[in-house]
Amino acid sequence: MKEMASDVSLWGDCAVIPDREALTRLLQFHGWIVWAPFGRDRSRWFASDEAVRGGYGQTVDPSEKRSFTIGGPERCSPFPAFYQDKLKDIVWTLGWDTILNHLTTLPIKKERLAWLMAQHSYLPTKTISQLAGVGIATVKRWKSGNDPQGLYIKKPSNTPKIPIKLNIRKFPSVSYDPAMLIHPLLLSLMTKDCQCRETKTENDT
Repeated sequence: MKEMASDVSLWGDCAVIPDREALTRLLQFHGWIVWAPFGRDRSRWFASDEAVRGGYGQTVDPSEKRSFTIGGPERCSPFPAFYQDKLKDIVWTLGWDTILNHLTTLPIKKERLAWLMAQHSYLPTKTISQLAGVGIATVKRWKSGNDPQGLYIKKPSNTPKIPIKLNIRKFPSVSYDPAMLIHPLLLSLMTKDCQCRETKTENDT
């Protein structure tokens, strides 16, 4: 993923290239990688099952000397790796150029921020700040103002603070559809896998 974020040739005419953190969020959102438990109290990024079955990449460990059984998860560092000849196809599915193109149609910063927060809030705060042309603090305020799950509520402090009223604009509601989180390319791989399992079950019965 580090090479993908630094390889300019993969991103065509895009004026802005996502950094490694933004790329990670894009890959996760579109179903190419998953954050999964690894060991007792650790988690790691893994190539998704669909990406592996489709022949786009795999999860690897750079050191053959490391053993999960002997050394434990602390001594192992698996990470997702995608095949060189598949990188352009994967980048195409991320829709980064579509995001940038749509932002050019929104001349007002608040409009760009509202659209990014409504459609691409999975992107890092820093990335949203750069794309919208606003400060990081502004993005954080907007996130806290439209946070039904309480993900951005800070822990209470013992020091009393004077409450500040923020004029925060609510974002338009966006319906949640799990299938929308997976690009059609990966969705087709999942569908084929399910059909194969159903056929096998019918044959067994």
